[in-house]
Amino acid sequence: MKSHEFNYGLSKLTIEGAYYKGTNGDYFNPPEPTEFEIHKVYVQGELELVDVTDLLENMMEELEQYILNKYYE
Repeated sequence: MKSHEFNYGLSKLTIEGAYYKGTNGDYFNPPEPTEFEIHKVYVQGELELVDVTDLLENMMEELEQYILNKYYE
């Protein structure tokens, strides 16, 4: 599992998930895309990290693409 911290808007997010490199494919196998699958999203509270994964459910694809662009490409 990978963990990334970054500022997103006005909040500092910590995102945990899995990175899949993907493949180019060949004549017998189709290509597989590079992906980052988010497992948990945390925001820094006053004393500890707060799990906000369920609150950001409609933003997961955008966050996954942001992480791929920032850390893996």
